[in-house]
Amino acid sequence: MQRHIHRPSETRVLHEPGEIILAAVGNFLEDPTSDRKPRPAIVLRNGECQHLVAGLTTQPIYKTSGGKRSEVPNPTACGLGKPGYLWSRHPTMLSRIDALKHLGWIDHETVKVIASTMKLTPAMFQDLWQAAEKHHPRRCDALSL
Repeated sequence: MQRHIHRPSETRVLHEPGEIILAAVGNFLEDPTSDRKPRPAIVLRNGECQHLVAGLTTQPIYKTSGGKRSEVPNPTACGLGKPGYLWSRHPTMLSRIDALKHLGWIDHETVKVIASTMKLTPAMFQDLWQAAEKHHPRRCDALSL
């Protein structure tokens, strides 16, 4: 019997922690009737087959509980066209095949919101903070030096 080993393509798009992508995300843990419509998602941890993501939505209230969602502080800085909210308090696994396209990069304030809402490992927090530093460098005030 012959076995074929799948090797990642050189042309395959690799997503990075802190990248905001359009993805078909489902939150079946909190809402079993959830659809998998395309929505923005922040890559928290990337993987070969699956990413761990924080899905985003335009809905400010959880429809199942009526509670308020955590708001994305600077949606335009993150590549979003309108206000956004964290879809869930829990990260979601996303199959890489459901990652559709690049939208933007996380900023520092959004990293803080995610860290206060979700349980991130120190390594995940550091990866997100470094992505924010790389794509949204904070400017020093010359007078404060």
